[in-house]
Amino acid sequence: MNILLVEPNFPVPPKSKNHKDFLPIGLMKLYSYHFSIGNKVQLVRGCVRKEDIYFDSIDQIWISSLFTYWFYSVQESHNHYRNLFPDSTILVGGIAASLFPEEAKRRLSADLILNAGWGSTFGIKTSNKNKAKTIIVKGVEEFAENNKEESSHFDCFCFNSSLNAVYKEVAPRIEFQIIHGQRGCIRNCKFCGVHIIEPQFKGKSSIKDSLVRKKNLVFYDNNFLAAVDNPTRVTNLLNELIKLKKSNRINSCESQSGFDGRILLKNPKYAIMLKEAGFRNIRIAWDGSYEEKDHIRKQISILTKKGRYNSKDIFVFMIYNWEIDYKEMEQKRKQCWRWGVQISDCRNRPLKLFDKQNYRPRIIGQKNDDYYIHPKWTDSEIKQFRRNIRRQNIAIRQNIKFYSKLCEQKKIDREKTRELNSLSTSEAKTYAKQHDIDLWFPGRKTEPISNTKLFDSHV
Repeated sequence: MNILLVEPNFPVPPKSKNHKDFLPIGLMKLYSYHFSIGNKVQLVRGCVRKEDIYFDSIDQIWISSLFTYWFYSVQESHNHYRNLFPDSTILVGGIAASLFPEEAKRRLSADLILNAGWGSTFGIKTSNKNKAKTIIVKGVEEFAENNKEESSHFDCFCFNSSLNAVYKEVAPRIEFQIIHGQRGCIRNCKFCGVHIIEPQFKGKSSIKDSLVRKKNLVFYDNNFLAAVDNPTRVTNLLNELIKLKKSNRINSCESQSGFDGRILLKNPKYAIMLKEAGFRNIRIAWDGSYEEKDHIRKQISILTKKGRYNSKDIFVFMIYNWEIDYKEMEQKRKQCWRWGVQISDCRNRPLKLFDKQNYRPRIIGQKNDDYYIHPKWTDSEIKQFRRNIRRQNIAIRQNIKFYSKLCEQKKIDREKTRELNSLSTSEAKTYAKQHDIDLWFPGRKTEPISNTKLFDSHV
């Protein structure tokens, strides 16, 4: 069979830390499986020309989807490849398609919805004259997920010739391996779709047989510390990672979705084990109200005292443009400043948001017609909060008491900047006034001046 795998040209921000040089993990697994059984496979990004595709005919075209508000990119790819290969079967899967298959089917005029299972999609008879032309695939295809020889095929992925130029350029630069220790989550957060896509919790006690040459591991687990299926699973997995690190088979680990602080409170020993296993960029979540501050403080204390993590290397997930209003979110932000931890801010967009978003961070005065704004928030509050978080994180990373835009942009000479940063808050305020330097203090009240103007500095 000839298989074409397509990652749509999603509008990934060029400076995005999480998505820059991103490789589509789902398509990579499909690539590895089909490659291993002798199918001819090509992986492309975006809408490429027919002359850039290695096959004259295609049996199956797999198209991935991510966020629902990027679904227009999926539609663009679908229409493009349908025109190029009118007789091919197109399968559209991924996050958006799995969350809302009926809506995906409607928007693509698809023929049917197929629940992913063991080989259910692979078994489609493409030679059938009455075959469906476009199929929505809901869920995770297990034949690719459970490939026993996964490691060797991931290893060859970066060096295989049947990748278009963008992957041949990106893949060798990737210094980490994406891996799963579990699927599913024990929580049921309203703003999250994991419980829809992965309704059953499935965990592993070992991942060593899936390792390749990359020594830095990034876990895409949705709740790394959960162990409802096996009480000893997490302990066994962490002990294995500790041994792998001590034997120099791995250098570092990271959990992209962070750690469940409520589990950490019940099992403080995990903080010690996470440190010994080389976990970095530690993240916990503060999704609830300001009144939860004591619980969050205890989680941070476990990480700093038992895990011996520096507070500035701990990140707290905060969802904004959501049910908690700007005033309370500012209380939470300032509390994180007092704790000396950084914030990973997450702008809420409803799960079923298939409309294209036109959010412009440098434009004040946008409306709901441009992008989703929660009824409890305004455009200026969204952008002021994002600005506050960014400046506060810079101050925490640099271990300084305030932020200056002029200093960040290096419009103040180094000597003055060093002198300013060595002063107390009150001394810095006087110094800044004398030298016409802007200063913003993270611990102080910071609200938008109006619907069209943001607050910039306290001095």
